[in-house]
Amino acid sequence: MSDETAKLLGDLASHLSSEDRKISPMQVAAHLLELQLRKYSVSDAKSNGTASKCA
Repeated sequence: MSDETAKLLGDLASHLSSEDRKISPMQVAAHLLELQLRKYSVSDAKSNGTASKCA
């Protein structure tokens, strides 16, 4: 992962965190990855007419 990406994830995690709930940069990364995988799975299945093997 690039230093720039790590910084962006850290900034976003800080923004999303509160005093009661701390969010780590890796939690942000995992969530973004899951969202993109779902999006890819759905669009892939629609484009080729098959069930997705990703999700």
